[in-house]
Amino acid sequence: MNDRRALRTCTRPTPATIARVALAVAVVVSGIAGAAGPARAAAPRPVVAAKGAPKTPKKKAKKKPTDALYAPYWIDKDLALPYPLDNLFRGFAECRRGGYRHRALDIGGVGADYGVGTPVRSMARARVVAFGTPAMDPQRFGVPLDNVETVVRSGIHLPAQRTIEGYGVVTFFTRTYGRHRTGGMVKTRVLEGRYKGYEITYMHLSAVRPDIVVGTELAAGAELGLLGGTAVQDSPPHVHVTIENPRGVAVDVGPILGIGPTRPSCRLGRAGERAVRAKYSRRAKAMMAELRKTGKLTAHHDEGPAECGEPFVVEGDFGGGAHLADAFELPDDFAVDTTGTITLTRLGGKWKPRLEVHDGLGKTLFDGVRSKKPAKKRLALGAVTSGKRGDTAKVEIGPRRGENLSLRVGRWLPRKPPKDARYRLEISWPCPRLGPDGD
Repeated sequence: MNDRRALRTCTRPTPATIARVALAVAVVVSGIAGAAGPARAAAPRPVVAAKGAPKTPKKKAKKKPTDALYAPYWIDKDLALPYPLDNLFRGFAECRRGGYRHRALDIGGVGADYGVGTPVRSMARARVVAFGTPAMDPQRFGVPLDNVETVVRSGIHLPAQRTIEGYGVVTFFTRTYGRHRTGGMVKTRVLEGRYKGYEITYMHLSAVRPDIVVGTELAAGAELGLLGGTAVQDSPPHVHVTIENPRGVAVDVGPILGIGPTRPSCRLGRAGERAVRAKYSRRAKAMMAELRKTGKLTAHHDEGPAECGEPFVVEGDFGGGAHLADAFELPDDFAVDTTGTITLTRLGGKWKPRLEVHDGLGKTLFDGVRSKKPAKKRLALGAVTSGKRGDTAKVEIGPRRGENLSLRVGRWLPRKPPKDARYRLEISWPCPRLGPDGD
């Protein structure tokens, strides 16, 4: 037994023996490899990403701004935006010393360099009644800042001058406010449409279109000047738009442009101003996104009832789903002493019909379910059927005289109708009954 244990112990290789044997084998192998010649380096194997591994995102090249960014945007058949509404500043309701001191809407520049030198457009077909530039009268409109290359506004370096086709060398800023504090400006009087007689003034322009003189007629959407920062010392470049009604009273620009009121209550202070500004800014951005996507929000039609007694019937399809709503006008010369009925019926597609009634300024009088108290008392507006739970929406309007109204046909969800959406709109206004003497 002891002899067997000793034999096993003697035949078991020690670690040192194993190391010596390994070294000898390595020497023999290297000698054989040397005799065969130098070894070739193996070709690198392609690295294959594991299945399901995330791919490295490719960097997208930044798109350069195009003229389409500043193209005319139509919000009505005879009303265009003065400038894209992506970057709104102060609204009508900046309260100062207990009263409104900023009776306008400031529309900030968009694109490269805060949009300096990009076109500002006439909102409506209008005639120029006044205009001025710093170059014409530095004392009134500001001394041009033409001795520097760059100007800093809100921490951003902007070019002070640039050569622009059709205008020559344009200076975008002034070193003084000027007596009028308007900078370059154009004042127009609207010639037609629901805002006929209104005066619209565009301020802080860097240049006025060279062929403009007093009396020049501008089409809606026509370029009238260039965006700038004249008579502005701190704020970024913007256009200051003021609208006055025929009585000379400044009105809130927001509802006219379709972004809702920009006037907060002075009692709410700065917090109220910020809240209202955030609200109309969100509406403006949403509207611009939709305008760029569909071309227009609402299609306005000239058709409408011509006289009482004969029903007005029209069928539509929202342009094949290209826009959100259709609008039909009830002109102020359509005066009837009876109660009319407006019926909207869904003919095709899955959507719920909605009827709204607006006044000549675009203010909502009836939202599809209920009417504002003054309108309800004045026009006896009321819903017979809202359309939320069926295929028909029906509204009744009482006797009316001398007031522009607009009927808006749409759907209840805040999205475009489906492409197969079709409807029929019927306006029925019976004529008043004649008395025994024909009166």
